[in-house]
Amino acid sequence: MGMTGIEAAMQAVEDTLSANMEAKITALNAAYDDGIECSTSLTYEWYKKNFAAQDYPICVLDAATSTPEERYVGAMTEQHKILVFVADTDPDAKQLVKKIFRYARAVREILSVNYDLGGVSHSISIISTEYSPTFTDKERKHLKAAAVEVDVFKEERT
Repeated sequence: MGMTGIEAAMQAVEDTLSANMEAKITALNAAYDDGIECSTSLTYEWYKKNFAAQDYPICVLDAATSTPEERYVGAMTEQHKILVFVADTDPDAKQLVKKIFRYARAVREILSVNYDLGGVSHSISIISTEYSPTFTDKERKHLKAAAVEVDVFKEERT
């Protein structure tokens, strides 16, 4: 297929998440069955300077690093670190924290089983998941986000 580059890797991550998120969130809502409902409809964006005045929940992708390198004669590799942010708001802070944990879980589970990203990668590693503090805006609505760092890897013989 040819080396993909960071733009193709980010687009493939977005396409994979948007194609699978609704079913995954529906399954998680049913599995937890505790009355806390994560929305099955997320808005997908590439890097945003801030999360203010967004339609929530939102999934924002950002590039962290990209390392194309020749490892040995006849083969080339690419490695791209991509950050997947999921943010939401809720008037109940405790409920919001649980929702964000579940959105992060959905991202990790979707990417770990769709690791080839439709042929764009050979593997995906989930590096870490970090959670923001829970903020409260002037309307007393709480905002929280999770950042899932993924490593998209591809190797190609030249």
